[in-house]
Amino acid sequence: GLSRTAPAAAAYAEALRLQPAAPWAPDANTRLAWLQIDLKAPARAEAAAEAALRQMPRAEVAQQALLALLQAQVDQQK
Repeated sequence: GLSRTAPAAAAYAEALRLQPAAPWAPDANTRLAWLQIDLKAPARAEAAAEAALRQMPRAEVAQQALLALLQAQVDQQK
């Protein structure tokens, strides 16, 4: 639930702050984007998704990041 979502988002954000170029960064940014959507923070979700798309080494990461980006943009228009 949401009680675990905020701490998880904070942990991903901190890990990415410490190691922004790590091999796992695109996956972490994608997961962070979805967590931010769950937290009703579409601007933060959009930023994380865009970061994942810039880093995308694999097509499946790019697809998930793009979906999160689109959802964040939709949420911002509500």
